[in-house]
Amino acid sequence: MLVNAVGASSWLERRQPMLGLGYLAASVRHAIPDTPFEFRVVEENVQQAAEQFNPQLVGISFASQNTKLALLYADEFSRRGIPVVMGGVHISVLPRCLPQNAIAACLGEGEQTFVELVKAVMGGKTDGQTLKTIPGIAYWEGNTLIQTANRPCLADLDTLPLPDRSLFPIYKHTHIFTSRGCPYRCVFCASSRFWDKVRFHSAEYIADEIDLLVRQFGVNFISFYDDLFVAKIERAEALARLLEKRGLLNKIGFSCNCRANLANHDLAALLVRLGIKYVTMGLESGDEQTLRYLKGDNVTVAQNREAIRIFREHGLRINAYFIIGAPRETGAQIMKTYDFIRQSKPDLVGVSVLTPFPGTPVWEYAKGRNLVADESFDWTKLNTGVYDHSDKFVLLSEVLTRAAFIGFYKKMQRLQFRRNLIGICRHPMLNDIVLMLINIIAHHCRQWLHIAARPQPLAAEKPAPDAV
Repeated sequence: MLVNAVGASSWLERRQPMLGLGYLAASVRHAIPDTPFEFRVVEENVQQAAEQFNPQLVGISFASQNTKLALLYADEFSRRGIPVVMGGVHISVLPRCLPQNAIAACLGEGEQTFVELVKAVMGGKTDGQTLKTIPGIAYWEGNTLIQTANRPCLADLDTLPLPDRSLFPIYKHTHIFTSRGCPYRCVFCASSRFWDKVRFHSAEYIADEIDLLVRQFGVNFISFYDDLFVAKIERAEALARLLEKRGLLNKIGFSCNCRANLANHDLAALLVRLGIKYVTMGLESGDEQTLRYLKGDNVTVAQNREAIRIFREHGLRINAYFIIGAPRETGAQIMKTYDFIRQSKPDLVGVSVLTPFPGTPVWEYAKGRNLVADESFDWTKLNTGVYDHSDKFVLLSEVLTRAAFIGFYKKMQRLQFRRNLIGICRHPMLNDIVLMLINIIAHHCRQWLHIAARPQPLAAEKPAPDAV
């Protein structure tokens, strides 16, 4: 049984299938073809599912904010005598979070490692003598955490079998991964640190997966969930040719992620030819200084604005995401982002709080200020739902009080709600419209209730030497 440890009320974490678990299942079946395996992926009612399924092995994947939940699951399964393996970005960065009642943690890319752990469990050999021969894991020997040699990432992603989608409900709109890693190093992002380099599936591999989804599952819209789908332009060109050859071009819609500094008319025309309907960009800030802190010196606010103009000129819809709460970001600088959103009018907007996640420079910064810790830390503080955790979310600001920051956050959320209410009605993701509206409206209604119940003034900022 493969458990995706997510909060039961977090629709954002559960809105798409956890394909990483699908890759694990497919890899085990591919590597051990003579043994019939039955897998089940579970996200809720885990105890009930375990009683019905009676697993012989449990794999638990979890993000940092769900560490407490994952550890509770591990305790429950270990009490039943079921071996537990854990994986994901969080435990790869902080392997000491592995509970002593779990067999091992998969560190980094997990497919090959998980296969070897499955073989060890099948053979009844999960002792230290066996585990030390498996690269890419951590395990306990008494009170000592042992980490084996690093396992190199797969040199050729095409050697991976397609993820086992029979484990998930398949909707008309689904997603795929066509690469792993990102060539950029935003300070808040763990992905570029988790993967040691950028690797790509070939256009042929991608076309095969798209073909399968369309012809076998009736999918009509696919989101490329890569960190940066357009990092290899010639691959996108080859994919367009293959889809045209297979009769799939213009019969299915796509979305992808892009960076503003890469936007130009040639790229926009290629995306339109490929069938891209909307582009998602992490624009992050409308303030130059804050943007430079978050993303380095390779993108500017002017490029953010120009990217929106170019993509819109080619008929592409734009999803834009922003982050507030950088350590030295003042209220005036947050309002520059507010004004940027109002003036540029992206179709859909997301505004989140800068949150320190393990493995990122922001985490190290927060640790240096004793705001977070590698051990004995309340991981639910990394839940970015400010309204649900207004008293304990990690505030990185050095210049704003908590009350002042929440005031600015609420203002940004009201703008986000207005923009999305307008944009969703004409968005190309029409097959998701009912479910998205229900979830988004419910989400924002909860926020509006908080706003009405606990209004916070934009309190005075703490003085800073370089405050605007």
